[in-house]
Amino acid sequence: MAKHIIFGNTAQLNRLGTWDWTFYVRPADFVEEVVVTLHPTFANPVRNLQGPKLELQCSGWGTFELKVDICWRGGGRLQTTWKLMFDPDQSDFNNEIEVPAEAAESARPALLAQLAAAPAVDPGGDPRGRAWHGRLVRQELPRPRATWESRRRPREDNTARLTCLSG
Repeated sequence: MAKHIIFGNTAQLNRLGTWDWTFYVRPADFVEEVVVTLHPTFANPVRNLQGPKLELQCSGWGTFELKVDICWRGGGRLQTTWKLMFDPDQSDFNNEIEVPAEAAESARPALLAQLAAAPAVDPGGDPRGRAWHGRLVRQELPRPRATWESRRRPREDNTARLTCLSG
């Protein structure tokens, strides 16, 4: 199954009558770096975004086209553009991009290492809802909309517990 990222911008009209906007690429799992080239009237118009939060926050009065270079983990690069969008009735604008297979596969070892380093927990004994596939995660997870227990035991030492995230 193909993996995807989204890129785009949020924008909100501020009290000065200009726009506070954020350009973003999410999630950062498959991306090594994003190089964003702003309008030449900006000080330091070339900005490098790295790390878990690939975002650039700025303020301005008008829209323009950003040049965007997405450098994938495992090699490769996508050169594209993004036209900033401002609308008082809508705050988020984005497009979806398919992640190249090489970049998607290069993120797998890092994810497996993170899961292996996380402590094992019993999801049924996790009142804060931070367990994911029997591992403790560092981020908040949504509570399931429905849960149920099976009457059949898969093993003698454990009851089956299923979680439904849809419906």
